[in-house]
Parts: sequence; structure tokens; C-alpha cells
Amino acid sequence: MPHGRDYNDLYLFAQVVIHNGYSSASRNLGIPKSRLSRRIAALEERLGSRLVQRSSRTFAVTAAGQLFLQHCLAMIADADAAEFAVAQTQARPRGLVRVSCTISMAQSVLGPILPHFLSENPEVNVSLVSTNRAVNLVEEGFDVALFIHRTPLQDSSLIVRAIGTSPQVLVASPQLFQRVPRPRSPEDLRSVPTISMNYGIATDDWSLFRGPESHTAVVAEPRLIAENLLILKDAALGAVGVARLPKIICGEELRDARLEVVLPDWSMPPHEIHACYPSRKGVAPAVRSFVEYVAKAIGDRLARI
Repeated sequence: MPHGRDYNDLYLFAQVVIHNGYSSASRNLGIPKSRLSRRIAALEERLGSRLVQRSSRTFAVTAAGQLFLQHCLAMIADADAAEFAVAQTQARPRGLVRVSCTISMAQSVLGPILPHFLSENPEVNVSLVSTNRAVNLVEEGFDVALFIHRTPLQDSSLIVRAIGTSPQVLVASPQLFQRVPRPRSPEDLRSVPTISMNYGIATDDWSLFRGPESHTAVVAEPRLIAENLLILKDAALGAVGVARLPKIICGEELRDARLEVVLPDWSMPPHEIHACYPSRKGVAPAVRSFVEYVAKAIGDRLARI
């Protein structure tokens, strides 16, 4: 703390303004009026600026006082949120957790996790909305949203927690290469059928890397475009074409050789998995327990692929 600064004075100043004077603030705070007056006078002297104009009949906040008040109120709100957050750590998880995530993530990732979470948290209920559209957490009343994305999140108002990194791979059924040549280079992808999640656009850009220096981009013209990654995985298993899929979704099929990695010497940029909260306020125990459980479960699964 800088020399001479007492953050209690900022709180007292805000209370004096909120209660429109020393007498009312004194009654509400249980602090003598004379003490309040001395503290605010000392604060003004340290700041070198008059914060309030006061007389026996009037009380007014100066322009400097109004500016100072906004920062004082923000400090008080942050302090309240900090205390709430600590208090919540002592509470038992209970109540409803409203969750949003993509359709594919709900089906392939959360589906196996939720029964175990609910079994271990009998007082918690989960309402899951799976959608591929952008959701507004505040307006739609979600407690948390789970995202898998390849570009940074644009909403700076969200509180974001990183859960993990999801590797992306180009995969295909071995049966596909019984009728079309197996790609030996990224350029060869232009001559094989592809499938994509890039809905709304007739083409998809695939970036591939080999080491820190080699990079190329391929424009794919998919035979199938779908919003659901599991549909794309089924199409890849059916030898429709080459698909870009998260490895977390197709790891089992790769292990049992129903799918194979196309161009294994080349890699694709990974996608980030994040949990997002709608505000800076303390997170309820049920929400925090849900995110912690999901983060650990996803992390364990990513470590196995």
C-alpha cells in the first residue's frame, strides 16, 4: 500500500455520497459524524483536490469527486466479488447449472461425462443446450459455455478458462484409397474427395505444417458439408472422402484402423477448448464443480489420444 493511503477512506467517501451527506452516512454506518468529516478532509488533503462542497445546509459532490466516486464504487464491487468468491468455496455444490456447447461436443465429449458428474454431485442439476450458433451467455441465462474454436474469442466481456488443446487431423477410411490415389503431398488433396464442417461456404481452407518452416494451405471443395462432426466422422468411415476432425472425436477409430491419418508428416493447427463465464462475479459452487470436473475429464481424454 502506498504511504499514507487507507482504502477504508475510499469506502467511507462513497458511503457519504451514496447517503447524500455526513449525517445520514453516520447513522447508517454507526460512525460519528465528526470522524467521517475528518477522514474525508484528510483524504482531500492527500489528493490535493476538493471532493465535496459542504455547509450547514447543502452537500454537493464536485466534478473531481464524481470522477473519484466511480473508481471507489468499482473498488467496492471488486472487493464484494472477491469476498463472495471465497465464501462460495466453502459452500456445497447444489442447484441448476445451465450449459451451452456445440452439438458435436455435447454428443461425443459431454455425453460420457455427464452421468458420472451427476452421480458424484446429487444436489446438482444440469440443463444442457447443444447448438452451433453463437449464444449470448448473459441474455440467454447460461452459467457457462464450452467452446472448441480455432480463432480467438472476440467477446472481451467473458471470463475465459482454458481447458485444453484439441489436435486436428486429416483422416480417411482405408477403403477410400482403394478407388482414389492416396495423397502424398498437400497438393494431392485437390484431387481427392473431401468433407467439411465449413457450413455456409462451398470451400474450406486447410492449413498444414511440416516443421517450423514448411507451411501450405489447400482449398478443399467438399462433397459433403455438415454442422455435426459426428456426421462427418460417419461419412469418413463410409469412405466418402477425407475429413478434418478433432482427434478427441476420432481417436478410437484411428486406434482400431477404421480410419487412418492422411499425410502423417504434416500437422494442422490445433483448436482451443475454453469454458466461458458471463461476468466477473463469484462463480457458484455448482458451476465451479461442473467446470472442474469437465476440465479434468477432457484433460484425461486428451492425454490418452
